[in-house]
Amino acid sequence: RQRQMCIRDRDTLGTPEVRTLANGFELYFPGSSESACIRCLMSAEGHWQGQANIELHPSLFSPEVEANEVGNTRVLEKDGRVSALAVDRDGSQTRFCLCVDADDTDGATTRAQSGLPDDIDLRWERELSLREPFWSGLTGLDVHAEVLRTALETLVYHLEPTPDGGLRSATALPKLPTSTANAIHPLVQAWLTIDPTVAARLLEHTIAGIRDDGILPANDAPDAEGTDEMAWPALAQACRLYQEAVPDSDLVTRSLPALGHHLLATAGRVDPDHRGLPAWSSPDECFIPDAFDEHVASPALATMLLREILAFQDLSATHPEEDPHAAELESIRDRLLANLSTSLWDEDNGICLDRYIDGD
Repeated sequence: RQRQMCIRDRDTLGTPEVRTLANGFELYFPGSSESACIRCLMSAEGHWQGQANIELHPSLFSPEVEANEVGNTRVLEKDGRVSALAVDRDGSQTRFCLCVDADDTDGATTRAQSGLPDDIDLRWERELSLREPFWSGLTGLDVHAEVLRTALETLVYHLEPTPDGGLRSATALPKLPTSTANAIHPLVQAWLTIDPTVAARLLEHTIAGIRDDGILPANDAPDAEGTDEMAWPALAQACRLYQEAVPDSDLVTRSLPALGHHLLATAGRVDPDHRGLPAWSSPDECFIPDAFDEHVASPALATMLLREILAFQDLSATHPEEDPHAAELESIRDRLLANLSTSLWDEDNGICLDRYIDGD
C-alpha cells in the first residue's frame, strides 16, 4: 500500500529542500517566514518519530477511509491493518509519532502516543555525524554529490541489521529480510567506521548461527531453511578487525571456542583427507559456480582458509586456554602453506592455479 506526503499551503511555504537518509528525511522551506522545517526518523520497522516547527502541522488522512480521533491521535484502519499518528503541539514545536501497519487499534494508538520524541534534533545530528567520515574522505574528488548521497544512503540501508540482528543482503527486498554470512567481513569493516556497536551485533548474530557440527550456513533467510551451503571462511578475520578497533571488548575472547570449532569443521569439510588441498564441496559455495569441480583444489579457497587460521591464531595468542585445537590448526596451516608454494604453484606463470587433487 502506497503512502504519500501532501504539503498544504505550498504557495505560502515555497519549494522545500529535501534531505533523505536511509532511516529518515528532512524537509526545509527556506522561503517561509519562519524557515519551516520538519525532521523524521524511523526508530523501528513501521515506527516513525518526528518534529516540526510552528508552520507545519502533521496530519494523517486517507481518501479511502475516514480517520478516527483518539485523544491526540488520528487512527486509520483498512484491510485489517492500522496506522496511528500521535501529535503534541508545545509552543513553536510539534512532536509526532507515526505507527504504521499495526495489528490492532489499541496497540497502534499506545505505540504512537508513547513514542512522542524529545530528541529528534540531537538524533538527526548524530545520524549526520556518523556519515561524516565518508564525506570527509572525499575531499577534492569531482563527484555528483546528490547521486553519491543517494548511493550512500542505499548502501547504509542494506548494511543496517535486520530486526533480529542479522545481516541484510544487498539484494534483499525491504519486506523480506535475509542474511548472508558471506558478507560479514565487509559489513563489519564498514560499520566499524560508522557505529562499532552495530558491528558487534552483526558478529554476535553470525557466531550464534554456527551449528552444533561447527558449520556456519551461508544463508539465514525465510526461503533458505534446511540449506547446507557453507559460509566462506572469513568470520575470524572479521573478528580480528573488530578486536583491533575495540580492544577493550570481550566479545571475541568469549567467542574463541565457537570460532575454533567452526574453523576445524570448515577445514574438515573442504579438505576431508587432510592433505592441504581444499576443494569446494558445492557449486553454491564456490566463487564461480559454473566452474565447480569437487576434484579440483582451489588456491583461492586455500588462501582464504589460511588467512582465517592466521587470524584465529592472532586472536587466541593471548588466551591459549581458549584454543584447545592449537596443534591441529597449526598442522592445517603448515599443509596449506606448503601446497601454496609447491602443488598449487605454477612456476612458469608465477601464480597459483587450480589443480586436480589426484593428478595434474
